[in-house]
Amino acid sequence: MSNRLRSWWASLRGSFWFLPAWMTLAAAGLAMGAVALDRTVADPDRHLFGWTYHGGPDGARGVLGAIASSMISVAGTVFSITMVALTLASQQFGPRLIRNFTRDRSNQFVLGTFVATFVYCLLVLRTVNGTEGAAFVPELGVTGGVALALLSLGVLIYYIHHAAVSIQVSRVIERVGKNLASAMDHLYPDEVGQPVPAAATPGGDPPATARPVRAAVGGYVTSVDADTVQRVAEEHDLTVFLPLSPGRHVACGGVVAWIDAAAGRAVDAAATAVGTAVAVGPRRTTDQDFEYELLQLTEIAVRDINDPFTAVECVDRLALVFADLAARRLPSPWRSGADGRPRVYARRPTFPELLAAAFDPIRHHGRGSPLVLASLADAFATVAAAATRPADREAVGRHAEQVRRAADELPEPDDRTAIRNCTGAD
Repeated sequence: MSNRLRSWWASLRGSFWFLPAWMTLAAAGLAMGAVALDRTVADPDRHLFGWTYHGGPDGARGVLGAIASSMISVAGTVFSITMVALTLASQQFGPRLIRNFTRDRSNQFVLGTFVATFVYCLLVLRTVNGTEGAAFVPELGVTGGVALALLSLGVLIYYIHHAAVSIQVSRVIERVGKNLASAMDHLYPDEVGQPVPAAATPGGDPPATARPVRAAVGGYVTSVDADTVQRVAEEHDLTVFLPLSPGRHVACGGVVAWIDAAAGRAVDAAATAVGTAVAVGPRRTTDQDFEYELLQLTEIAVRDINDPFTAVECVDRLALVFADLAARRLPSPWRSGADGRPRVYARRPTFPELLAAAFDPIRHHGRGSPLVLASLADAFATVAAAATRPADREAVGRHAEQVRRAADELPEPDDRTAIRNCTGAD
């Protein structure tokens, strides 16, 4: 499966309608199966089971019609509630977080349940026949409709609770934090093989003889199929430089890769394959863009900076993420081939760059809040205690110093002293 196809499939699976569509198809199949079973074992002199529907055609039509009409009405209500929740989320937390709500499987399942029940009852209803001599009442089909109606009632009660809880800021921050932990395990695993000695790899700048690979469309780099790039590099005896990490913007015709080959070697086929492996889309995604996940927490903190308690909760969550990241052995940007020769350079954001992207906006907007500055000071102390790389500790120290300078501008001496104590300043 190509990288672009994988990106399309991931986007499709995360769409709001994907699960409801499959549930509707399943309901249609269930309806046809129940009716077929009813026709196979139908006996006008006795009922199929003691617990199935025993009424006549008119009663079956009434039951199925009432369920179908009520389900489509409730589905419209559920959709309206969802739109209200999305509007509130967009205003309070930022438009980038709407994706988390639309990809919420609970919301998709609830909507799918009501639509599926409606389709099921509609398909069973059309098979009810009250003609004398050819009467047919699908007992299992009608009973299944009643069972789905009861299930839908339980789902409705659950959805009312879920809609009220899902827009609470603490729950939103918790969900984003879990997404960050999952993304970190995927993009920055604890075990990434043996570290590559710095002397064994060249720098990340392509040589002057390298050929550029240009983007066919403008947008954001959404994902890079590094395995395909490495396979192409080995097959064609190339060195490939990927200067843009996922999340970076590129113009149409901009360079997304550089190919360094031996003199006289044709690289047209390799350039096409490498260009296909770099997916460019109209918006940033969280597939391989760890910084984008971080910025969701940053955006909540900045938007709610006048509510410092929300900002503090975001800072505390970010501190846990960076403390975990600082303790991990980050993978080298270079990937070597089977012969041990460096083949692919895939740039990714460094720890100091991620630290600045996450905390600089919060410090800038919260520099007048003693509570936010104290939280930032505590966060940097937590991250510094977990950092093992000198460059990371130096970056954390710079941010702590910036917090100290921001605290010096506070009007209250006690606030300034408390924050300086948190940062370890004399």
